[in-house]
Amino acid sequence: MDRADSVREQMDRILADPLFSAADRRARLLRFLVEESLKGQGGSLKESLLALEVFGRTGNHDPKVDSVVRVEMGRLRSRLIEYYAQAGQRDPVRIEIPKGRYEPVFVFKKGDARPPAETAPEPPGPRRRYPIYLVAACILALGLAILAWKSRPSLGTSASPSVAVLPFLNFSKDGVTDYLADSLADELTEILAESTSLRVVARTSAFQFKGRSQDVREIGRRLNATDILEGSLQQHGDQLRLVVQLIRSSDSFHIWSHIYDTPVNKLAQVEAQVAAATARALLPGNQDAASIPFYTRTNPEAHDLYLRAAYLFHQGNPESLKRAADLTRQAIQLDPSFVRAHLLLAKIEQNLASMNVEPQRVAWERSQKSLEAVLALDPSSSEAHASLALHAYVAEWDWAKAEHEFQLALAPARPPANAHSLYGWSLMTRKRFDEARSHFAAALEIDPLSVAGSRTNMATDWILERNYSKARQVIDGMFELNPKSVAASGLSGWIQLIQGDCPGLRVTLGQVERWNPGDLERAKALFEAKCGQPNRARAMLADLEKHMTERYVSPYLVAWAYSILGEADKAVDRLDEAADNHDSLVFYIKLDPLFDTIRSQPRFQDLADRIGLPQ
Repeated sequence: MDRADSVREQMDRILADPLFSAADRRARLLRFLVEESLKGQGGSLKESLLALEVFGRTGNHDPKVDSVVRVEMGRLRSRLIEYYAQAGQRDPVRIEIPKGRYEPVFVFKKGDARPPAETAPEPPGPRRRYPIYLVAACILALGLAILAWKSRPSLGTSASPSVAVLPFLNFSKDGVTDYLADSLADELTEILAESTSLRVVARTSAFQFKGRSQDVREIGRRLNATDILEGSLQQHGDQLRLVVQLIRSSDSFHIWSHIYDTPVNKLAQVEAQVAAATARALLPGNQDAASIPFYTRTNPEAHDLYLRAAYLFHQGNPESLKRAADLTRQAIQLDPSFVRAHLLLAKIEQNLASMNVEPQRVAWERSQKSLEAVLALDPSSSEAHASLALHAYVAEWDWAKAEHEFQLALAPARPPANAHSLYGWSLMTRKRFDEARSHFAAALEIDPLSVAGSRTNMATDWILERNYSKARQVIDGMFELNPKSVAASGLSGWIQLIQGDCPGLRVTLGQVERWNPGDLERAKALFEAKCGQPNRARAMLADLEKHMTERYVSPYLVAWAYSILGEADKAVDRLDEAADNHDSLVFYIKLDPLFDTIRSQPRFQDLADRIGLPQ
């Protein structure tokens, strides 16, 4: 039997299974893909062709309107994984369809579908003997091979296992469980990062591939991940079915796959099982997996509230953060020992502070209580130590405490990206630019596709060093990752303000207004102060300040406008207010080029001395 016959036999075996026998469209799709591939036409398999030949669509089929091909391909991949995890475990041929491709891959368990060629039996008599020199040559070759293996050069950190957890596909009939699909991947990322010595790609980068069909090898290359953990979920009432697979990114080889059927209230236990199985596969003989069951001791209702809150947290706007905070507080009430809920609440409060939606001092005080609760329950939490270090630095101006907490956050063999990014930011505000950039680079190794965080900090670093060409290179990279990045636009606007690039600033202001319509009074006042009518800018600022008690605006950014207008006293008044509020931006005052014109003022110097940044 040749390879093609073996593949067709395997396809028939799959299609006879109950997973496929009742699904006519899926069976037609698999048969078409396999037959076209066996004819050598696999490279021409496209979405438009499948829509026409398999699903009967017309030549005017628009994939943006009708997603039947993508939906059915996702279901087909999921069913193949399910089949090989159950009935097909011992099948001689594995049919796989790599994510992002339509051409199937055929994996033969013994390297060849054909049975070994029949040979004539040896004639009776003495067994055949090989010359002694041939035996010696084989032994010598084997010895040299072993020696070469033992003395091979180290491959460095890139050879160590690293895993990225992609967002799970949601095959439930409604979108209600979308929060489960996203938060499940988020939880697995956190568990693996905290409980194992694996290098785990940060959630921010892995989620860049949400909803995108791309070859797993390309995903692994872009994330610098040796392995990809992905899966799907489907909910029926209070039951969940999870199909999970671990794939080697270099060749799309399936290391393992498994189906988990579980009640929703047992999801935390399944998360621990998936994380432990991943750790065992990638770190054979390592004891890391032993600590993972710690995460199963969570009140189920609190766990569900936490997953909903985490989903809202990652939407990242003020309203979703406030709703996430409410849900997280409910989870903590149900389970006061829920470490990750306390940590999430601290992150929410710190994000609200950094977004300037309320006075930062208020948010800092709330986050402090949550961080203390985390460390009382888990003294080794790197994320908590990093957040507490930021709190000590910004909210307390306690430099020694901040440095101590940062060192605890960076103590693990593989500290999280956030620990590197925050510590780098603190170094940058103390003019330790080279050290800061080394930590930003370390964060980007873990979180390579993140737009905010380390890239924002790195661009800020170059601006404060007044190397605007380097800053623009970083900003261009941010726009490549997200063409509508408001953070990148804000950084561009900062450089344009410094350099008096009024045409560029007008374009940037228009972009922000289109992408993120909302509170633009401050930005417009800055534009008028630098490029338009100074008197109009003053009127806009007076109106803005009148409403600052109703809607919080960072006084530091208002101080920018007054500094541009040459009104030193009003600028320092606003900077004093920013310092009283422990606004994190106030740490830039010794370096920010927009304050060059007022930096020699005695009141400005007094303020800088009051903050007392260590050198």
